[in-house]
Amino acid sequence: MAHPVELDCSYEETADRLRVFFRFLLVIPHLIFLGIYGIPAFFVEAIAMLVLLFSAKYPEKMWNYVLRYLRFDIRVSGYIMFLTDEYPPFNGNEEESYPVTFYIDRPDKWCWFKFILRIFGFVIMLPICMLVLLVLTILTPTQMGIAFYSGKRDATAFELQVKCLRFMARYAAFVMCLTDELPAVLFFGLEEVD
Repeated sequence: MAHPVELDCSYEETADRLRVFFRFLLVIPHLIFLGIYGIPAFFVEAIAMLVLLFSAKYPEKMWNYVLRYLRFDIRVSGYIMFLTDEYPPFNGNEEESYPVTFYIDRPDKWCWFKFILRIFGFVIMLPICMLVLLVLTILTPTQMGIAFYSGKRDATAFELQVKCLRFMARYAAFVMCLTDELPAVLFFGLEEVD
């Protein structure tokens, strides 16, 4: 069974050296906007969790708002990680033309029991998330150096970065109650098989 959270990134072999060099300056407006966007998203999520706890239904408008926030966060993360040179749009709308695509199948009904067990899933997955962040902390500067020096992206590092970002997106979607599915723990090439 496929996971309800899908993330994909189209591989671009060449990298614009000038954009690689100024990447962290170019992303500052996105980080500011992400912080501003995140404040109401936090409160919408908190209210939605209370509604979810008592009704086992996530209000559609709230779900869409939190999904757009997470999609925007994923795009900015992909840009920071040198997965694409294309500047992310300042929204979380679904756009197939952007190289980093993110989609979640909206469940019809949430499982109340899984909602209660979410806290345990969060705690259990936290060390794995720390490991994934460590891998990304090593891969991103490495990919930056390779892209700046050669003007190309390393395909192996790119695939590993995409898998790490996919895992983090699935974990975030689980924590934000956008899905009931925990991400697969064995994500290095051993993801769900259709």
